[in-house]
Amino acid sequence: MDACAAAQGVEVRKGDFVLVRTGHQERCLAAGSWEGYAGGDAPGMGFDTCFWLRDKDVAGIRTDTWGCEVRPNQTDEANQPWHWVVIPAMGIAMGEIFYLKELAEDCAADKVYEFFFLAPPAASARRRRIADQSAGCQVKAGHVGF
Repeated sequence: MDACAAAQGVEVRKGDFVLVRTGHQERCLAAGSWEGYAGGDAPGMGFDTCFWLRDKDVAGIRTDTWGCEVRPNQTDEANQPWHWVVIPAMGIAMGEIFYLKELAEDCAADKVYEFFFLAPPAASARRRRIADQSAGCQVKAGHVGF
């Protein structure tokens, strides 16, 4: 993780969200099959990353995989054991199934890997109706580099 951050010229600091693109989602899209994506073998975070996340004091981590953590799991004592450590014991917010290809390409194009990150919870049909009826602002997706 440190080598990747160094290669991209960023410093991971307290309160940051770290986005990790493994390419797993892109592989499924290219193959035209999601077989194994949900719960199958996958790249991801191992227990060793818990120490890194704590040392950096990050607020959250997001990946393009179904479950953030490496599969098969590093222990057979629990399903998704990395979650058991990262969420309740460390208090780190986790996000899964993020499509990161276009963001990664944009970052690579201008060599800017720091940006404003906003990821509201997935809206239900009811929430969308309420939002559509409100007089609030419309948020448009975009890349904001610092």
